[in-house]
Amino acid sequence: MVIDGLQIGLSGLLERPERLMGLLMMGASVFAVIRHHLLRRKLEAALDWPGTVGQILDSYHDTHRAHRGLDGGITIQTSRIQYSYRVDGVTYTSDVVALGGNYDTSEGTPARERLERYPVGAQVEVYYNPQNPEEACLEREIEGEWLIVLVSAVFLLVGSALFLGMIGS
Repeated sequence: MVIDGLQIGLSGLLERPERLMGLLMMGASVFAVIRHHLLRRKLEAALDWPGTVGQILDSYHDTHRAHRGLDGGITIQTSRIQYSYRVDGVTYTSDVVALGGNYDTSEGTPARERLERYPVGAQVEVYYNPQNPEEACLEREIEGEWLIVLVSAVFLLVGSALFLGMIGS
């Protein structure tokens, strides 16, 4: 009986692909919200991490082309920063600037500004996890947090509209 209901539900989704797309978009939104929540919890914990002096080992601008159809694509620019720091006599290296990873952009300004803040040889404050000193960051913030929230909201709204049949065929 339950299996019959499941088969009917699945066949209904397959007959109307926009509903399936809506369901997938809502799922992606939920995944992004959960990821954001976990990053937010990590950030709150990182606010209590101790700091130590570190040194910038490498600081460069990475540019690559992302191809999209016939328009030739867009140029993605990222700053890459590597630094070393010592905790209890052990030297560590990391490339994590902000929690949540590097933020890639099609506009070069954020990447250039980051490179200006972290030139090679500069001494910096490094925040590290006292339970796992290999985990560290230079900035205790979630990079691109507003983008996570915005994309999640758009996916949830469009996905819901597709699933409910408000848009589509």
